[in-house]
Parts: sequence; C-alpha cells; structure tokens
Amino acid sequence: MVIQSQGQIDPVQSDVEQAGQMLHTMEGILGRRQGAALADIRPLIARRLRITVGTLVNIAKGRRKSISHALMVAFRAELIGILQSEVIRLEHEIHRHRQIAGGHRSDALAAAEAQIVAAKHTLEAATQ
Repeated sequence: MVIQSQGQIDPVQSDVEQAGQMLHTMEGILGRRQGAALADIRPLIARRLRITVGTLVNIAKGRRKSISHALMVAFRAELIGILQSEVIRLEHEIHRHRQIAGGHRSDALAAAEAQIVAAKHTLEAATQ
C-alpha cells in the first residue's frame, strides 16, 4: 500500500502495484518454463486475461491510475493457476530426478525444492 503525504492509504495505487507484481511473477514463471522472451510471453498473458498487450505494458510500467475489480480478480485467478501448475511441474521434476538418481541429493534437486517452497509461499499470499 502507498501512503500519501497526508498519511492516508491510497487503495487504488495499491491495486496497480499488486497487479504489476503479479504480472512480473507470471512473466518470470512462464518465461523460465517456456524459455521465451518477455515479448513472447506478454501476448499469452494478455489473451488469458482478455486484455490488450498495451494494457499489460501500462500496468507493468505503472502508467495506470486504477484497475477494475474484475481485472484484479482475473489477475489473481491467472496467477494462482500459473503457480499451481508450476508447483506440480517442480514436484514432478523432483520425483523424476529421485527415480533416476536413486534418491541422492544434488544441486538441481535442492534448487527445485527451493523453487517449490517459494512458489507455495507466493501462492499462499495470492490466495489470502
């Protein structure tokens, strides 16, 4: 939340900032998963949210003054879906690695487990 000079909380700015953070998280996860550039990821996210790429750019750069409730709900739902699929993908990767490596610990396994913890933490924050 942003506190204005009079000490009041500006809830509109808070939604804009939250949407920007959610967008950044979605872009990061999808970019790593697909190995694609940001320019390739944004049209995918825009289609899922049923908005234009230009609107996403404006949200990412903080140029919007407000975001509708319906769009915030769509952002949260999309972020939750992406985080859930990321957790499933990482758990599958860990399971597969344990089968191949016979349960031995490795750096790749530790990194995947750390990503799961981070994704679950973000998912908890998004669902509250």
